[in-house]
Amino acid sequence: MSAVLGKRVVVTGISVVSPLGVSIDQYWKNLLDGVHGIGEVVSFDPSEYRTRVAGQVQLSADSIATELGPKSSKLERVAILGLLAAKSASKDAGIDSAAEDWRDTGVVVGSGVGGMIYYE
Repeated sequence: MSAVLGKRVVVTGISVVSPLGVSIDQYWKNLLDGVHGIGEVVSFDPSEYRTRVAGQVQLSADSIATELGPKSSKLERVAILGLLAAKSASKDAGIDSAAEDWRDTGVVVGSGVGGMIYYE
């Protein structure tokens, strides 16, 4: 345990994928402008529920395919959001993925419940 305490961690890139935006710049601007990111549910039919509003990440299928490629349509939404965040954080860090030695690279992900559609 003491060997771990002496190690240093360097954060080189950050990203965010949220109802306020899918980039650090967009998120920060909306946060400062008081945008709440809450709206009518559009990703499924909420008519059988009492609540019909939520904070949803707004992404089009075209923008996802552009960023992640055409096979991304086969992924669960939680995986798509995670990949978009990782790609953005790598770009923010200035990482050249083709030249990187990934053995010394770590990723920390903060997420709520994800992948529930798979379990349903």
